[in-house]
Amino acid sequence: MKQLTLIFGLFGILLYSCNGDNADQCMDDTIAGFGNEICPSGASVIKYSFQDNDVYVIQPGNCIADGADTVLDVDCNIIGSLSGFAGATDVNGENFYDNAIYIETVWQN
Repeated sequence: MKQLTLIFGLFGILLYSCNGDNADQCMDDTIAGFGNEICPSGASVIKYSFQDNDVYVIQPGNCIADGADTVLDVDCNIIGSLSGFAGATDVNGENFYDNAIYIETVWQN
């Protein structure tokens, strides 16, 4: 139950923290809003190029068993999730791990 609360908390922050005007500000606001939905260590935000767009992957850390990584576009819209209980690998019908190009680690704890 705690795991579900953490995941829904993360989605809530993502949905309400970004206005889409500025990708950097949007992601800064999202990171600043991290709370209990992110583990005390092992969490990160990684920027990739995927399907000709920049995307961000929020990895909540290792304190959440079977926790999914959230994939966001530059406007902080959730476009998919990776790993987790189902072991998801596709975003927008394409294998993320085979096609995403790492750009940088934006944040980590």
